[in-house]
This record gives sequence, structure tokens and C-alpha cells, in this order.
Amino acid sequence: MNAKRCGTWIGCLAVVAVLFGVPAYGQTQETPEAPQALAKAIEAAKTEAVEAAKTEAVDAAANVADVAPTAVAPELKPQETCPIMGSKIDKKLYVDANGYRIYVCCAACKAKVKEDPQKAIEKLKALGEAPEPRPVVCPKCGEISGTAKCCQPDAEKCPACGLDKDSPGCCRHLKPVEGEKDVVLCLKCGEVKGSDKCCAAAGPDVEKCPKCGLHKGSPGCCTLNKLYQHSGADDAPVPAEKLIRERYSE
Repeated sequence: MNAKRCGTWIGCLAVVAVLFGVPAYGQTQETPEAPQALAKAIEAAKTEAVEAAKTEAVDAAANVADVAPTAVAPELKPQETCPIMGSKIDKKLYVDANGYRIYVCCAACKAKVKEDPQKAIEKLKALGEAPEPRPVVCPKCGEISGTAKCCQPDAEKCPACGLDKDSPGCCRHLKPVEGEKDVVLCLKCGEVKGSDKCCAAAGPDVEKCPKCGLHKGSPGCCTLNKLYQHSGADDAPVPAEKLIRERYSE
């Protein structure tokens, strides 16, 4: 057999070897486990890639959350609308309840607000308006007039003053300042508004409550912040002055 014919036969044998899976010279026969191992390796690589992509996505979302602005409650403008009729308010007609002064347009609406003050307050907020904050101390019980604690028949009475025990008015003998018919607490300091203890009149060295920020031991101390506190995630005390000025206009 000449060299040319020998080369042809060798080429044919090589093609047959490839077609039927015969290993070439110098190669070892693949075991049946080899394809399975390769498949497992590929699957593991896919899983690792997917997990890496998930981690990257989570990290990216966290980075966005870090720089994204937090949601801010819409600001409420001072009340201009009667919560009953929707008409323009008359500043001479109002109802003091739940720590607010709710203005109305007529005597009939005033009676309606008295029936359910909280409903009127919520309606105003839905309109984007806020009733005037006005914490009045009830002369009968010592609590803030019109709130849930005001004039409760089963409330414990103070043996010394006869008002509800530990109420803002308990044993304080609070009196209205000149020109006022009610005892109104100041939102900035917690004292009786306009009294000689109120704000600047008390002097710069007055001690502040670390919990609410008002004058420590004042009638409104740790009371006004609860009255005007909107429920939050941590229920942390908020200074009444800060809370009111952020969410309402006086």
C-alpha cells in the first residue's frame, strides 16, 4: 500500500472514530459520569449567577432608599370653610372642643358641630384645612375641654381641689388672664397663655421638660403633645410647639 492510499485509510478511520465516539490517539475514554458532572457544574454556575444578580438588585434598591426623600404629610392651611355647609366662616361663631376652635358660618351649623366635633375636625382636614388649636382647661374637671377625658363621671377626683386627679388643672387654681373668659394654655410653653409664666415673661432660664419640650411642670407639660400628636411609627413625644407649627397655622 503506497503512502497516499495509507493516508486516505487513516483519514477514514479518524472520521469513523469521531462519529462513533472512539477517543483519538492519546485521549482517554469519557466516563458516563463526566457529562453529569459537567451538567451539575453548569447548573451550579447558573444558580450562583442568579443569586449574585438578586444581591446586586437588593443593594441597588437599598441605595435608592437611602437617597429617596421621605413622604411628607400635606400641610393644612388655616380654616376658611364651614365644616357643615361648606360656606365661608364667621369668626364670631365657633365651637371650642377637642383642643380646637372650630369656626362655622351660622348658629345652625354651630349646633351641628357641638353634636360631633371630631367629625367636623376630620372633615376640615379632608378639605386641607385645620381648625385653630386652642387647648382650654375645663373648669369642671381640669382636663382639656372637649377631649375624651373631659368630665368623665368615673374619673378619680383629687381630694384637695375636687378636679380630676393629675389633670392639667389639678391643684393649680388656674384663672383666665385679663380679656379671656377661658383658661387657655400656650402651645409654646404649656403655661396659661398670657400669664406671667408664659414664654418670655418667665425668663430664659426656665427649665424645659426633656420629653415634650414645654416648661417642666406646666399645665400643658406632656399633655399638649399627646393631644396634638399624630400617630407615628415610634410614638416618640413631640414638642407641642414644633408639632403645631409644622402641621398647623395659628
